[in-house]
Amino acid sequence: MRTLRLQTQGMKIAVAEPVGGPLLQALGIEVVDPEYALATMNHDDPAPRDIARLEDAMRQKTVRLLIINPAMKTPSVSRIEAIAQKAHLPVVDFDEFPEAGHAWQHWMQDRLDRLARALGVHD
Repeated sequence: MRTLRLQTQGMKIAVAEPVGGPLLQALGIEVVDPEYALATMNHDDPAPRDIARLEDAMRQKTVRLLIINPAMKTPSVSRIEAIAQKAHLPVVDFDEFPEAGHAWQHWMQDRLDRLARALGVHD
């Protein structure tokens, strides 16, 4: 993971909900929209300025990808996901918990692998 951090340090991404925080922090990845993500997590409407900031970041490609929690499908998240896809940004699913019967280590490695592929880096 140390080698991976050397490649991801300082990268900027967007998240539709604050999933993966400790992993992203360990990799030195900056989340540009924590207010938007927190509002989504709390089932609140994000502030218009937070929505605009996130949409601008994706359209201008100042972020490398968008992480979504597939369990948090809302009209707002679907709209943000569509904007990311239109901007040709990778959209990466990060679920909150491993599926029943999956070891935590395998679940975490899978998340890390998907993130690395989407960012175009390797360990």
